[in-house]
Amino acid sequence: MPTYYEFINARIKAREKSMPDTTDIERMIDAATAQDTFRVLNDTDLADNLLDVDATSYYKAIKRDIVDLKIFLEKNLPDKNILMLLLSEEDANNMKVLFKARLGGLELKDGDLSDAGLQSVDALKALILEDKKNITNSGFENIVNMLKEQLKGNTEPSEIDNVIDKQFYSYMLMLAKSIKNSFVLLYVKKLIDIANIKSFLRSKKLGRNKTFLVSRIIEGGSFDSNKLSDLFEKDVAAASAYLSEIFDKSTRNDFIDIVKNNDLGRLSDLFLRHMQNFFTQIKYSSEGPGIVLQYYFNKMNAYRNIRLVMIGKLNDIEPAKIKEHIII
Repeated sequence: MPTYYEFINARIKAREKSMPDTTDIERMIDAATAQDTFRVLNDTDLADNLLDVDATSYYKAIKRDIVDLKIFLEKNLPDKNILMLLLSEEDANNMKVLFKARLGGLELKDGDLSDAGLQSVDALKALILEDKKNITNSGFENIVNMLKEQLKGNTEPSEIDNVIDKQFYSYMLMLAKSIKNSFVLLYVKKLIDIANIKSFLRSKKLGRNKTFLVSRIIEGGSFDSNKLSDLFEKDVAAASAYLSEIFDKSTRNDFIDIVKNNDLGRLSDLFLRHMQNFFTQIKYSSEGPGIVLQYYFNKMNAYRNIRLVMIGKLNDIEPAKIKEHIII
């Protein structure tokens, strides 16, 4: 990969030093009050976004910081396809909300939509809710138009999520292939694999049939869709052995144990740990887009940790309970 990533990667290395680390999170958890917990963020990279915000509105600081992250990436990324790949999840989430408003009468509330996507919220509203062409990206507009056809008359929220997820993972896969970097492609395939595992296990737990699962499988990952379909009607042990093949050694046995005990509530934490392990292979690299992907992943995980801690402190949850789901 060309060395033109060295500039942004060097800036990322500098920015990472002020991200909330283990010590910061422990200080937040052990603080006497929720407001004391919130003040710890003054010692992190969120400090500039804490003006006029207190513990009860901590989420506003996170929203501001996400927008700052977007601006940093827009200014410094040499390949805009990486930007589109990273921010497409925010766009997809916005579209899920807007299509549920369009088709199911969902009432939009303040905070439902994110400003951190590539497409402006106002432009998306105009395109989805009012059928007005207001998007400069013709490829993205084509995706929206395809979704309008696919979702016509469908008011089921889970089906709306499914159709949009399929479109966006396909979009991300297309972007990854165009970037022509093996790590980026593997990253997207990992995301697709995780989405398919979630669909497989959720469908099993809900007692759905094989036809339902097939409608949920996203193409382009590591799993063979026919094999997934065949395993759906077999015992859980056989399925978990196959699904566990994507995991590294340190998370594989935990995954098998989770499936065996039907303890699916632990899956989200396990997926995060697995992705952290996945990123260790580019930890010391200064070239290529892997550092950018890792930084974005770490920032999203930092926001997650902050949310978990703040919600816990605001609701007087025991520190030990809060720590159970913190991943750094």
